[in-house]
Amino acid sequence: MFLAGVAQLPRQFPKLVGLGRRAVLWPVVFVVLFLIWLCISAAWSPADTALITGSIREGNFSVDAPQIRFGLTVLAAGSFLWAALQWEPGVRTKLPAIMLVSTLLLLAGLLAISPFRQTIIEAQGAGLWPSAQSAGRAVNLLALCLPLAVGLIMARFEPTPAIVTSALIIALLVMIAVRMGGAAVVIALLAAPMVFCVLNASRDLGWKWLFYLLGAAVLTAPLFAHFGTSALSDMGQSLPVSAHQRLLIWQETVARIAEKPLFGHGADAATSWHGTFSQRPDWLSLMPDNFALVRIIPGHPHNMALQIWAETGLVGACLIAGGFASLGRSLPPPASLRIEVRLAAAGVFSVAATLFFVSYSAWDESYWAALAIIASSLIVIHKFCMRST
Repeated sequence: MFLAGVAQLPRQFPKLVGLGRRAVLWPVVFVVLFLIWLCISAAWSPADTALITGSIREGNFSVDAPQIRFGLTVLAAGSFLWAALQWEPGVRTKLPAIMLVSTLLLLAGLLAISPFRQTIIEAQGAGLWPSAQSAGRAVNLLALCLPLAVGLIMARFEPTPAIVTSALIIALLVMIAVRMGGAAVVIALLAAPMVFCVLNASRDLGWKWLFYLLGAAVLTAPLFAHFGTSALSDMGQSLPVSAHQRLLIWQETVARIAEKPLFGHGADAATSWHGTFSQRPDWLSLMPDNFALVRIIPGHPHNMALQIWAETGLVGACLIAGGFASLGRSLPPPASLRIEVRLAAAGVFSVAATLFFVSYSAWDESYWAALAIIASSLIVIHKFCMRST
């Protein structure tokens, strides 16, 4: 089914967006070329990463190689997109209702545990409590899903109750994010109205401009990280520890990029950088007392663009930027989408882009898998709104 989905994607997508096959194929070409380059870069990576470890029988099976994980995730994403594209607008389905209820249940669950953030941090996943990392990921997932709920509410209910309900759940998300330390979510929510304005102001070229900007941000990420972190270094101690630490992570990553800017250090190289704050006394003096043995780059730079640069170099960055640019040319013009869909798509784009630049590893399959499901859900919502008109 995975292969069938990927094979039929170039034929099915134009039916939805009304574009030629050539425009649709280019994002696929860039993804395939990037995967090939990622596999090649593993040849000079200092990381000793096994392709797979453990066994299914013992319950400890794991796919460790990023090129394998990322490739399998791309295939799975193709299958979800294919399934969404196969659904005809005239077919009755409960999918939109399931999306709405699922998102609201996640919202309710996080609202219930948010008062216990300190307990979660101290429990470290013991007993019934989730780990702090999994709770944070749940907040990020909620932020990705919530625009879908807002779009569905706007599509199914009268304007006044829809606006009031949407404002309420967004306010709850902000409250949860602030309580759970999800600064990235707050930044994304602040950026979402600007993205929506771009889509409304440029009904034909809105997606092109947004994805061109995203591609340009990937290409210039080392420059912005270098000058941005330098400019903020003086106010570092007035920032939260996590934010200050992230600035230092990015500074160290930029230094690694400068060592091998063209081809990078190789796939998964960031996991082999074990330097700690004790090796940088100037930085250690700015951090809490227990940071001496903390790794400066804790497995990945918490910035996908910088990680792509550091591990795959300029070549990989150009392929990703080209993929983003071609994707912007392949998407339907905003004018062809109802306002509810534009609103949902703007929110998803804002949250996804923010998490791309400040949170996850570039090879985090949970991020890409969630994004694929949510993109597929946007397609379903678009068709649902088409049927409703």
